[in-house]
Amino acid sequence: MKFVSEEKSWLEWTVFALSTLLTIALVGYLVHDAVQNRGTPADVRISLGDPTLTEFGYSVPVKVTNQGETTAREVEVEVATHSNPPQTATLSFDFLSAEEVREGWVGFNGKPSGPLSSRVMSHVGR
Repeated sequence: MKFVSEEKSWLEWTVFALSTLLTIALVGYLVHDAVQNRGTPADVRISLGDPTLTEFGYSVPVKVTNQGETTAREVEVEVATHSNPPQTATLSFDFLSAEEVREGWVGFNGKPSGPLSSRVMSHVGR
């Protein structure tokens, strides 16, 4: 068996060098990402719009934002009126990714009078 000894061309050496640098950079990035802090916990914020009359009652637009750097799962939001008697409505999302904004609507039978209040009833973070 005869082995042929060929010199590598400058193109082969350039491709080899670039692929080696790319591989080292990728491995370095993955190691750096693995040891970094995973970010701030989920921070769910709510903003409400104005009630709108619909054929089924009054609907209120709800915007829910996760201002944290981790995903919030099983997010449940409650919106309440300060009328007499008070009314409450809930809105749920399966998940809110980091810095994600989701929108939805909650409904009330009668026109909400006075200011509306909202709160995050529950969510699972990290």
